[in-house]
Amino acid sequence: MEKRKAQRIPVNIKVNYYRENDPAKKTIEATVTNIGEGGIMLIMNSEPLPMGAALDLEICSLRQDSDIKAKARIVWIREVKENKMYELGLVFSAIKEKDLSYIRHWVDSIDLDRLLGIAVKNNASDIHLVCGHPPTMRVYGDLRPIEDTELSAEEIRTMVYGFLSEA
Repeated sequence: MEKRKAQRIPVNIKVNYYRENDPAKKTIEATVTNIGEGGIMLIMNSEPLPMGAALDLEICSLRQDSDIKAKARIVWIREVKENKMYELGLVFSAIKEKDLSYIRHWVDSIDLDRLLGIAVKNNASDIHLVCGHPPTMRVYGDLRPIEDTELSAEEIRTMVYGFLSEA
């Protein structure tokens, strides 16, 4: 049964984190595999941190000039490769409202499921994802933008790679 309160979408973006109250602030880089307004899932190649551990996060890019800073707590851990790779589910415990609002909007703009749903409702035969242009659908031969937000190459890559497995 799904327990999340907010939708998360598959992504492939970088995050830097360190344990809250770590005097050395030893930063570790990891990959965010999904994100939503409630939190993130990240994959790490080091020993997992304990359940409930608090982290300071710097979520890279998301089309902003600066990283999004947040605090999060580990609520879920899964071993992916024996003693080598772990997935951690984190919920935000502190994040600025403007950053949360931005994540909400950004997630919506690159949600491939949502774009496909709009295309299906409009009887579109194709969706075009082109760098520097908004997502566009072909309906009975005519090209129609799905929304106004232009996509960057990285957002298109994130959108597509988020649904692909490592293989």
